[in-house]
Amino acid sequence: MVLLLGANKIGRLRAAVILIIFVFVSVEASSGDRASYFKSCVGECAQKLCPLIDEDAEADVDAEVVGKVKKKWEKETRQLDPNWENENWWMRTMRWDCLSECKYDCMHDYSSYRKMIGLPPNKFYGKWPFVRYYGVQEVFSSGASFLNGVPHAIYLFTPRLRKKFAGEKGYYMRIPLLVFSAVAINSWLWSTIFHARDIPFTEAADYFFATMQLMYSMWLAAFRIGHSEGFGGGARLLMGWGLGLSFVGFYGFYLKSMLFVLFDYGWHMKVNGVLVAAHFVSWIVWSLSLGKKRAYRWKAIAFLAMVLLAASCEVFDFPPLWGLVDAHATWHCLTAPMLPLWYKFWIEDTAWEMQIMKIAKGNKNK
Repeated sequence: MVLLLGANKIGRLRAAVILIIFVFVSVEASSGDRASYFKSCVGECAQKLCPLIDEDAEADVDAEVVGKVKKKWEKETRQLDPNWENENWWMRTMRWDCLSECKYDCMHDYSSYRKMIGLPPNKFYGKWPFVRYYGVQEVFSSGASFLNGVPHAIYLFTPRLRKKFAGEKGYYMRIPLLVFSAVAINSWLWSTIFHARDIPFTEAADYFFATMQLMYSMWLAAFRIGHSEGFGGGARLLMGWGLGLSFVGFYGFYLKSMLFVLFDYGWHMKVNGVLVAAHFVSWIVWSLSLGKKRAYRWKAIAFLAMVLLAASCEVFDFPPLWGLVDAHATWHCLTAPMLPLWYKFWIEDTAWEMQIMKIAKGNKNK
C-alpha cells in the first residue's frame, strides 16, 4: 500500500511520524525535587508535623519511611510517626500522609520563593506544582481523563449505538470492537485516578493500561486492515493472530522490565511513541490507498490529524495556569470531544463491511 501513496505523501507521513515520536519521547527532567531548599524544607516539616517522640516505638516504624527521612532529608535521626493521620477524611481517603503533606507544602513554598526572586517555576517529580482541591492533585487532567472515557462507555453500554458501531452477531469485527471500548474505558479510568492522586500504584496502573490501550488499538488497526480487499488468508492470519501473539509477548516483556528491572518513564514513553506512530501510519496509509472508495474514510484521517495536533500541546509545555491547567491537561481536554468522530468512522465502516458480507452471502446462495 505504501507504493500507492507517492513520494510527496510519503514525505508528509514521515514528517508526521517524526513529530509523534518527538512528542512522546521528549521528557523534561524535574529539578525542583532535587533542590537543597526543597529537601531541607521537607525534612524540617516532617520533624515538626509528625516526629516519633517515643524511641521504644522505633522498631514499629516503616523501614522505607525511616530511610526516606534518614537518607534523603539531611540524614535526620528522628523518625516519622506511623500513626499520624490527616484531619480531613477526604485527605485520608486520597492517601495524603505526613510525608506527602510536607512535600506538597514545601513544593509551593519553594515555588513562591523562586517567583519572588524572579526565577521560573520548576517541576517536582516530573510534574508542575499544581493546586489541589479536596485532595485531588490535577483537577483538570483528572476531569478531562474522565470525559475521555465517557464516549467509550456511551457507545459500549447503549444497545442501539453498540449495534451500530460493532455490528450484529457474526460480524468479524464485533468482538474486537467491543473489547476496544472496554480497554479504553479501563485506561481512562486509571488515568482519572492517577491524575487525581499520584502514588506508585496509580502511576503504574496508568502507565500499564495506557500502553495496553495503544497496543490493542494498533492490533485492531492491523486486524481490520488485514480484512481489506487485496489481502489473502495468509496475510489476515499474520496481521491478526501473528501480530496479536507478538504484542502479548512484548507486553509481558514490557511489564517485566518496568516492574522488576527499572520503572523507566523514558522507556515507557518511547514504547508508546512507537505504538502511536505505527497506529497513525497504518490508518493513514489504508485511508489514502483507497482512492475514492469509502467516502467515510476522511473521518479516520480527520480524527487522527486532530489527535496529533492536540498531542503537540506536549511540545509547548507550560506551567499550569491558575495552578490547574497545563499542556497535558489541555491535551486531554481537546481529545475528549474528538472521540465521537472516531466512533462515527467505525459505524460507517461496519455498515459498509456488513453490506459486503450480505452481498457475498447472497451470491453463495444462488
